[in-house]
Amino acid sequence: MSPLLISALGVAIASRDPVLGGAMMFSMALGMGVILIACGVGAGWLLPKAGPWMKKIKQGFGVLLLAVAVYLLGFLPNVPILFLWAALFVGVAIYLGASQSLPRSTRGWRFLWKGLETGLLIWGILALVGGLTGHRDVLRPVPTLLSGPDPSVNVAAQRGLFERIIELATLEDRLIAARLAGRPVIVDYYADWCTDCLRMERQTFANADVRAALDLFVLLQLDVTNAFDPQISALKNHFGVYGPPATVFITASGDERRDLRLYGFRSADQFLQILNKLSVPTIARNS
Repeated sequence: MSPLLISALGVAIASRDPVLGGAMMFSMALGMGVILIACGVGAGWLLPKAGPWMKKIKQGFGVLLLAVAVYLLGFLPNVPILFLWAALFVGVAIYLGASQSLPRSTRGWRFLWKGLETGLLIWGILALVGGLTGHRDVLRPVPTLLSGPDPSVNVAAQRGLFERIIELATLEDRLIAARLAGRPVIVDYYADWCTDCLRMERQTFANADVRAALDLFVLLQLDVTNAFDPQISALKNHFGVYGPPATVFITASGDERRDLRLYGFRSADQFLQILNKLSVPTIARNS
């Protein structure tokens, strides 16, 4: 329940809607309660009888719990996450028999399971290769040479869209300069381990219409990848941001539009709608 509860609380906090937050918590509690009551009432006829199959179910849930643990560890930047995925995938594949040949009399579904076991083993090997090359995305673990650009790379920053900042003093200097020049500012909080940040890089900030609209702004990207760095804590505390992805909009006079502050992923169309709510003078493009 922990990942689901954290996600629900995150949505409730980001929306700032107490009614929505209360409804989500009530729905989760009601959903859990109904299932437990149904299992208790129908335990005599609804649930199947105990047998050897329960051992396989127990093992399957054990693997899922390990996968959830590895997924949560992926949010820590110092954890070599692909090595953990590789160990899990390879271990499960070998346990299921991926390294063993099928007997000649094999028919039907056993071929399908063999294919899944082999695929899981190959995925684990690719994750191991990706871990050795410093990658972190389990869905695209192999090096850039084999799979194209790594989505974990900060694409927008590489294209010169944002100026990367890792120190509070630099941020304050840029904000003062923008206010003196009469230009609005967009501050983007980014981290290499943040999946929604990477989605924003690949989909939203790479969009041509979004990039054209962002020409009016001074674009600063605060890299908060290393959560244990005191400078990173100072960057988050400056605007009271609890974590990425977050986007802060500052007017040409230096005041933040708190009503437009964003948490989480926004598509290109959604981001453009928010930019349209900002009254940016045309002269800002020429300054």
